[in-house]
Amino acid sequence: MKTLTKRILLTVIGIPVFFSSIYFFPQGNYAIFTIIIMGFSILGSFEMDKMLHHSDNQRSLVHPVFAGLLPITAYIQLYMLPGYHFINIVYIAVILGLLFYETIHGKIDNFQGSTTRMAYSITHLVYPSGLLLYVFYMTALDHAPLFIIFWFLMIFSNDVFAYVFGISFGKNSRGIMPVSPNKSLVGFIGGFSVTILNGIIYYTVVTPLHEYGSLLLYVLLSAGISLFANAGDLVESALKRSSQKKDSGIIVPGRGGILDTIDSIVFSAPFFYYFVLYILKV
Repeated sequence: MKTLTKRILLTVIGIPVFFSSIYFFPQGNYAIFTIIIMGFSILGSFEMDKMLHHSDNQRSLVHPVFAGLLPITAYIQLYMLPGYHFINIVYIAVILGLLFYETIHGKIDNFQGSTTRMAYSITHLVYPSGLLLYVFYMTALDHAPLFIIFWFLMIFSNDVFAYVFGISFGKNSRGIMPVSPNKSLVGFIGGFSVTILNGIIYYTVVTPLHEYGSLLLYVLLSAGISLFANAGDLVESALKRSSQKKDSGIIVPGRGGILDTIDSIVFSAPFFYYFVLYILKV
């Protein structure tokens, strides 16, 4: 089955699953959606571990376990103990603990690799699990389903149409980004343009959004999502090139791994959350 066909099938299946978990099953403060994102966090952490550590004896369960506990902690803070911002305390405590652990663990190579290991730990705790926290924060927004669906639609629009335009018309405009030579200018323009168009359509149809800003703001929001989504894709390409891997994994048909699938999500999530919170004032 061709990659384009697999991507289309994944989109056709993935969009209804995501949207249904948000819109039709808000029970338990979006518990189903939370479980899905938590799964992405854990699996993505395992893939990240493989890319950062080339030898099996360097891998551990520390980061994947933390990736699973972090969203649970965020869920408890948001819906069970609101007002207690202990997620930041937990996050900083784990970072400090891992850095201090190197003062003991570093003796294995006389601390020659301590800088690299500490850098790996910080990177691992930010990407992807740390950035995925913003997806959980979105569930606490007013009209959360409408805004989260808007965000996912823009990401899917950018990804699918950038790929379609790039494959169909972008052969002569490739190579603009050394980190990902197959990316084309035509693909970027196609995905960017369709994302903005879909943002306009969504804003026009979903009238409750009109309460929180003008059409221009949603055009800017759509454009920003596209830019951050593309940036996330390029960052993932840099990680894969550094680890000499074509894909982060094989679990997702037509995409590769979990990180290949959520790279646009994790990178655009903070931008989207803060734009909605402080610009649209939701």
